[in-house]
Order: sequence, then structure tokens, then C-alpha cells
Amino acid sequence: VALAAGEAVTLQLDTGGPVAVQVDPATVGVLLENRNLIEAPGGQVLLSASAAERLLEGAIPGAGGATGLVVDNGGARLIDITGTINAGRIAIGGGDRDVTRVAGTLDASQGILVTGGNVLIDSTAVLDASGHDGGVVLVGGGERGEDPSVRNADRVFIAQGARVAADGERNGGRVIVFSNESTEIAGQLSARGGGFIETSGGWLAIDTVPDAGAGGTWLIDPFNITIQA
Repeated sequence: VALAAGEAVTLQLDTGGPVAVQVDPATVGVLLENRNLIEAPGGQVLLSASAAERLLEGAIPGAGGATGLVVDNGGARLIDITGTINAGRIAIGGGDRDVTRVAGTLDASQGILVTGGNVLIDSTAVLDASGHDGGVVLVGGGERGEDPSVRNADRVFIAQGARVAADGERNGGRVIVFSNESTEIAGQLSARGGGFIETSGGWLAIDTVPDAGAGGTWLIDPFNITIQA
């Protein structure tokens, strides 16, 4: 399943691999919303979008007949996930100056990626890559921000009540939360089963202690840090 928003969209199907999506720079603001259920068992779900600096009213409705709203409380909302997505792997990417918001459930045992200029994991969100062996959840970037294949976010906020998990019955997975400028974590991170959790950012604030399970690792790698737990 591939969903993209922008002025021009190119889809290329390859029977030997996943669906490729290319989004050209847009000249109007766009909104991509998922309010219902997207299922691709064992497959991939890719959501990507780009928008130009000059935002005009316009939208591409998403699943469930979502209406287009470009400006929300004075800010542009580019991607808004409030429904449920089940797949083997999920990748969600927003534009450089927009907000990528997840308030629903992303369930993908193989891996989850959520990134963009500004990433909001809202209080009702569940990002779950748990399984017999935990998968990988990347929020805002790759490990230490050094993965060239993953766009690093400028700011990441994980709200209280949100849950990000890569728990494993046998081996815990990996949860990476990274941003270039500021990372705020009030929700729960877990990689139970001896997994790996990284919380990094130019400035880092943590309200809850992550749970990597017995034998697990929690890497804290900010420039400045505030722990309130």
C-alpha cells in the first residue's frame, strides 16, 4: 500500500520488490489523512509527502473521506495518522517544514519509521513492532542520526500516553528516537527482552524511563539533557 501527497505523484510497481513512490515538490499545501484501517499483512505501507514553503489551501483526501485542512492553529499539518495501519513494515515521511503527526496505531513486526521536519507522536498513538523477536522502530532518525537512508527530524515530541514498543518474546528489538534540535519524551518506550533504546537530540527532555528489559541497553546521546522521572 502506498499513499503520497504532492503536486505530482509517480508510482512504479515492481513485482520483484515493494512499490516505489516519488513525490515531486508541491506548490500548494497538502494534507494526507488516514482515519480508518489500512492492512497489508506481511507487506509494506509507505506514506510520504512534500510541500513548498508557500502554502495554499488544497488537499488530497485520505482513507475514510478525510477533508482537507491545511492550517491548524496557525501551523501546517502535512501528515495526520489517526487510524490503524497493519503491515509487515511501515514508513511515514513528512516534509521539511511541516508536522508529521501520529495519533493512531501503527502495527508492523518488521519495522516502523516515522520522520519529517517535525514529528509528533500524540497521546493516543501506539507504534508497535513487537513479536517473537522485536523489530525496529525509528522515530525522527536512525541510530545516532548517522543513517544516510533516513531523514533526520529537527524536532520530535512523544506525548504522555503514547507507547512505542519493540518488545521481543525471545530477543528485544530496537527503538531509536532522534532529532537534530530537540527531543521531548513523555510517553513510554520499551524494547523488553534485552533490546536497545536510544534517546538522542541536540536538547533532550525525558519524563519516563524507557524499559529495555533485563540485559537491555539505553543509550542517551544528547548535547543537553533534562531527566524528570
